[in-house]
Amino acid sequence: MKSFKPLIIIFIFLLTGCVEKQILDDINILTGIGYDLTEENEVMGTVLIPIYEADQTINNETITDISEPNKDLVSTVQKKATDPIVLGSIENVIFHRDLAEQGIIQFIDGLQRDAYVGTSLYIMVSEDPTVDILSGNYGNRSTASYITNLLEHNMKRRDLPRTNLHVFLNDYYQEGKDPNLPIIGLSDGKLGITGVGILKKDKLASTIELRDLFFFKLLADHYTEGIFVLDLPDGESVSIMSIRSKKKINIDWNGDVPQINIKLKLNGALRDYTGAKVDDKLIATIQETFEGVLRTECLNLIKRFQEEEIDPFGYGFEVKTRKRGFDIKKWEDQYPDIPVTVNADVTIIERGVID
Repeated sequence: MKSFKPLIIIFIFLLTGCVEKQILDDINILTGIGYDLTEENEVMGTVLIPIYEADQTINNETITDISEPNKDLVSTVQKKATDPIVLGSIENVIFHRDLAEQGIIQFIDGLQRDAYVGTSLYIMVSEDPTVDILSGNYGNRSTASYITNLLEHNMKRRDLPRTNLHVFLNDYYQEGKDPNLPIIGLSDGKLGITGVGILKKDKLASTIELRDLFFFKLLADHYTEGIFVLDLPDGESVSIMSIRSKKKINIDWNGDVPQINIKLKLNGALRDYTGAKVDDKLIATIQETFEGVLRTECLNLIKRFQEEEIDPFGYGFEVKTRKRGFDIKKWEDQYPDIPVTVNADVTIIERGVID
C-alpha cells in the first residue's frame, strides 16, 4: 500500500491542475437578467453586471441584445463584453408583463438545465421595461442585491408568498396547480412590489392587487410576521401585528363532486388602536370582525379564480392526492362550480402597551 502513496499524490496534483482557474478581476459576474418585448415583437435581453470599484462603491453595468427564446442570452451578449461573462452568481430573472403574457417557460428551461444556476434565484414580472429596472440606481448596494432584499423582506414580513425558481418549476409541472410570481414596478424612480401575477401554464393570466395580497398569501402560503389594519364597526381601526397563520384543507365528497373546506387559524398582537380603551369586549369584537373579513375576502378571491379557471392554491392537487383515479380533465370541468367554504379562527394573544 505504501508503494502506491506517491502515485496517488501525483494523481491528485494532476487533477488539480486540470481545474480551470478564473480570476475575479478578469471576468464579469452576471447577477441579473431581464427580458423585454420590442415594438417589432422581438425579445430584447439585458444582463446586469456589478462593477466593484476600489473605493468600495458599486456601479451597475448593463448589456442588451436581441435574444432568441431557444438560444443562450449570455452567449449572445458575450461579443459586447470586455471580459468573459459567468453565470455563477445570478440572483434575479425579470420578464416584462407583455412578454409574460406570451409565455416564459422557453427562457426558464435554459436556466433549470444550467448547472451553474441555483434553484433559489428569484423570477418575477415587471410593469416597467426590465432594461430600465436593471439600469436603475437604488442606493449603495448592487441592483441585484437590492431586488433580492426587496423580495425576501416582503416574503418574510409582508404579503408576498414565498417563491423562487424551484417553487415556480414545482408548481408549473404539478398537475392541479398554477404558479404565481411577484410583480415589481417603478414609482418616482423607486422600485417596489406592485402585486402578484398568476400564470396559466407559463402565461400571465391574472394579477392580484396590493389590497388583496394579505388574503392571497393566507390561502397560498402562511404568515410568520404579518400585519393587518382592521376597520371596526364603530368606525375605529386597529393594527394587528406579528400575525402567525396556519391553514388546513379538508375534502368532502358528494358522489364524484368534491367540496373544499378551508380552515384558517390566526394569532396576532394589537399594536395601534384609534379608540380609547381596550377591554375584553373590544377584543371579542376585533376577533369576530376579523374572522368575518377573512371569510368574505378569501371566499371572494377563490370564486374569482374559479371564474378565471386558474388554481393558484392547488386545490386540484389536494383533490388528486385524496382521490384514486384522479382525472385532470374532469377536474378542470368541475373546478369553476366546486363548492368551497372558508372558516376562520382569530385569537388576539397580546394587547401590547395600548391596554
